[in-house]
Amino acid sequence: MPTNLKVIMKLFGFLISFFIVNVSTKLAFYKKMVLVTNEHIKLASDKNNFTIGQQRVANGLEHVILQLVDTIDPKNTHRDSVIFILNNMFAVLVWDFKEDLGVLAEHQQSIQYKIENYLKIDIPKVTNQDFYTLDLEQLGEERRSYTRIALNNILNRLIDSEKIASNLTSRIEERTVNPTKVKQKQIAQIVDSKRKVPLLLICRLLAVFISTKFPKLPITVVHDQPGIQACYLYDKFKTCQAYRDINRVWWIVNCENFNVTIRPLNLELL
Repeated sequence: MPTNLKVIMKLFGFLISFFIVNVSTKLAFYKKMVLVTNEHIKLASDKNNFTIGQQRVANGLEHVILQLVDTIDPKNTHRDSVIFILNNMFAVLVWDFKEDLGVLAEHQQSIQYKIENYLKIDIPKVTNQDFYTLDLEQLGEERRSYTRIALNNILNRLIDSEKIASNLTSRIEERTVNPTKVKQKQIAQIVDSKRKVPLLLICRLLAVFISTKFPKLPITVVHDQPGIQACYLYDKFKTCQAYRDINRVWWIVNCENFNVTIRPLNLELL
């Protein structure tokens, strides 16, 4: 073998070895961050019925999820990347060579910082653990077992608030005869407080919730239809599922014709 070729082969082998060791080290660190975040999420999930300032909070994990989904990267209008981030925080937790392990680890640390900031729960210390041998699929299922319940509870409350608004409006129309201007204003404020659930918030929550149930088919795209309360979700095979608010009740609808209802959304929840 020519000398130059031997040198090239040795250099190539060194680079391959360096790459494998580097990836292995980064993957171990990512697994560590997932494990630490899982422990942090358990603590948040166990924190119930407390106050933050003047706000009453039913559950710590639900509060953190709502804050993250509602506020994460508000300047980013590229829905794919937002849902990708949220999925890797709460739902899928898998890795392939297309994804940057450093970025994924930052997502995990972001949850830790949020839990620490919102709930005043210190980041857990994890010791005496071989992070190289941790199973990401097992860690992911453990994470989803907590976040699935929290997301389900959040979505049920949002859907119920839409129903409450619809029912409240109907009762007001039936029972109120010639209300005064002051009364009209009070009624409007009550109804608005019950019914204003941002479409994008529901779409993102739905996308992540479905990913907690079907992590092998992560939902990566969310579309909303201008002027219509509807979400369009697509998995990696471009299979579509659409959801629409009809008279303050959320339905699974036909993707080709969103006037065709399939079944109520609440049947898809736990």
